Amino acid sequence: MKSKMTRMLEHLRKHPRQKYGQLQTTLYNLDRKKSEQVAKAPTGWSCNNIKVIIDRGVIEQDENGLWFLTEHGKKKINKPYAYTVEDELRNMTKMFKKSRERNSLLVAENHKLREFKNKFTSLVELSFEEDL
Repeated sequence: MKSKMTRMLEHLRKHPRQKYGQLQTTLYNLDRKKSEQVAKAPTGWSCNNIKVIIDRGVIEQDENGLWFLTEHGKKKINKPYAYTVEDELRNMTKMFKKSRERNSLLVAENHKLREFKNKFTSLVELSFEEDL
């Protein structure tokens, strides 16, 4: 028997470009009888599970904000939660990019603070010289 997430991903492969709420509703309704299915899943339902497959690169968002199954996701459709070396490499690359961006922001901020310190120091020195 296939997992709910696998069945939801198969649905996404057949019907690409869905809104996040549609993904939630599809996942919510998978094991329910027709009479128990809802038009909209409860708020926050299964967000953690969807977040995991987003973080693992199984699904991605396009420029219009709609979700689709990636090539990586098509390979992992039967084991969407499996953590592979590719996932580790992708996460490390993301973390490296974020740390480089953060570092460049800190360097710029440090430069501004040094300029301010130099201006302030020169003003204090001028003020001190005038007092003498």
